[in-house]
Amino acid sequence: MAIKIPGSPMKLSELLTCTVRGQSGWTYGRVHDVRVQHSPDTTELVSLIIGRPGLEERLFGRGDTSEHPHRLGHGAEIPWADIVHIHGHVITIKDGTR
Repeated sequence: MAIKIPGSPMKLSELLTCTVRGQSGWTYGRVHDVRVQHSPDTTELVSLIIGRPGLEERLFGRGDTSEHPHRLGHGAEIPWADIVHIHGHVITIKDGTR
């Protein structure tokens, strides 16, 4: 099943090689995984999992969130709504969202 990337002709595999930056130029890290929401008719991209915590989550799973509070979205999960634009392999997000 193909997952359509909203507002972009990119394939999911290309998205997983992108760097995430804020509008000010601050680099948050690379995209290591994505979260999707499935319904009977569609699969929607919900958020990006980035940075070292995102890589650890992809490799080892979410684990117990009381033991790993950094995996609750503090720098690791970027909602799709926070994305301003995608240019090449750089995803720009709104400043102040992380």
